[in-house]
This record gives sequence, C-alpha cells and structure tokens, in this order.
Amino acid sequence: MSKNKISPDEKLAVVKRFLNGEGNQRSIAAHMGISYQSFQQ
Repeated sequence: MSKNKISPDEKLAVVKRFLNGEGNQRSIAAHMGISYQSFQQ
C-alpha cells in the first residue's frame, strides 16, 4: 500500500479533531484515508 502524503496543516487538523473528542483514532484515520497505524505515529 502506498503512503498518502498529508500536509502539516492536515495533520494538525486531524490531531485537533481527536483531542476535541470528534472521533476515535480508527474513525478519524478512516475518514482521512490513512491507516490506523499511521495515525498512531
């Protein structure tokens, strides 16, 4: 599977969504089109 490139701004938005309780790691990763393991890193 190829890696999707995500900009720093997108990464920050994803972390903010998680910290604001707008989803769990798996659901946010799926929405962004990245793997759960990538989200954890």
